[in-house]
Amino acid sequence: MSRKPKITFVAVLLMVVSLTCLSFARNNEDVPVSCYLGTHEQYEEVGTLEVFDPSRNAVGLCNAIYNDCNGRCWACWTDSEGQAVCRDLSGAQFLR
Repeated sequence: MSRKPKITFVAVLLMVVSLTCLSFARNNEDVPVSCYLGTHEQYEEVGTLEVFDPSRNAVGLCNAIYNDCNGRCWACWTDSEGQAVCRDLSGAQFLR
């Protein structure tokens, strides 16, 4: 077997692997999250951040990053259906 088919095979294999990785990376982007302080009726935005999985760690990150939160912030983000979803400190999820 000559070297040319081996080199071509390796080149095609590398191209397929890179395209697969790029496709996977695009589907797993960080989501913009807004951090709020106050009640669900009266609140002020403390800041925004980018979170990979907001349903799991947005509230904790808001409270860890922004000093103004003092452990009392809740978070909102836009889900894949375009709805503004929020999660409070107790873990309750609600639409805004």
